[in-house]
Amino acid sequence: LEKSGDPVSLDHGYAIVLVFAMRHKCVVSGPEMISTAEVARVYQKAAAACFALADSLRRMGRQARAHVDSNYLVIAPHLAVDAGLGELGRMGILIHHRFGPGVRLGVVTVDAKLVADAPGNWGIADFCRSCGKCARLCPAGAIPHGKTEIRRGAEKWPLKPERCYHYWRTQGTDCGNCLRVCPFTKHDTLPHRIVRGMVR
Repeated sequence: LEKSGDPVSLDHGYAIVLVFAMRHKCVVSGPEMISTAEVARVYQKAAAACFALADSLRRMGRQARAHVDSNYLVIAPHLAVDAGLGELGRMGILIHHRFGPGVRLGVVTVDAKLVADAPGNWGIADFCRSCGKCARLCPAGAIPHGKTEIRRGAEKWPLKPERCYHYWRTQGTDCGNCLRVCPFTKHDTLPHRIVRGMVR
């Protein structure tokens, strides 16, 4: 039986990262229950896709494992950054270069050698350094105002996840306020694409 903190043994050399956008109207509704329901819906969608992909790879004779919500043996946001899907934001999650933080991730690791993508630079992390809106408006005080640190081999802002989780428990729902207030959580319209281009 695996326990939290046990070393992970995974011989797969490559990962396929899948990103799933949430409905914008649900992302901006946090911390209402509709936001929590949307998170569950999109994680279910990610799980179905990842299990199907891992099964297909195994049928081709490869070893493959799906990593989905509550069952990750990898740190999905770090892999998504390595795959060029976005950058880590101040709030500690992936900010996708098009959909902002309103996404959920699924990962399939495989023992096959794949052609790897490279991280991209959209100016997101630099923007987060000067913005800090999510930290100012976090009701739990879980998002830091200060500088990044090296944690688990990656540069990131040192979150206080226990504060975040405690707030969820006291409210009876996920919070999602950081996603709602993030400047990258804007509709994917021409004016916002122009602004994202300028940030980049």
